[in-house]
Amino acid sequence: MKGEMIYEYGKNPVNWGKLETPDFSHKEKNISCGEEIEVDFLFEDDGTIKEIGFEAEGRLVTIAAMSLLSEEMEGEDLKKIESIHKEDILNMLEVEELSPRRLKSSLLGLLTLRNAYRAKNNIPLLDFGDLMEEE
Repeated sequence: MKGEMIYEYGKNPVNWGKLETPDFSHKEKNISCGEEIEVDFLFEDDGTIKEIGFEAEGRLVTIAAMSLLSEEMEGEDLKKIESIHKEDILNMLEVEELSPRRLKSSLLGLLTLRNAYRAKNNIPLLDFGDLMEEE
């Protein structure tokens, strides 16, 4: 059924909730509609993500995409997020396309994780336009 992943992960997100003592946190907002995601990280000594937690306000697709991304990133180096793109999010959600508004909502988690990596490493931050233009 189309949208099943969005419904399942949006209603029952994994890694939901703030971490008690995070090593690093980052927050992003979609100012056009008021959605936001805040993500917390605990890192292993080698820099891989030991634990990730997030809270979000937004559409079901926003929560589902962030939930799937958080699951994908556990045990990985945060740098891996640079290799995940818009099409990967659509594949995770098991949809071929979304309306422009829902697509932007689905990319808020990617923007949050990409900018968390960038903020942690003093690299200039991205905006939605950067993600929308990627192939």
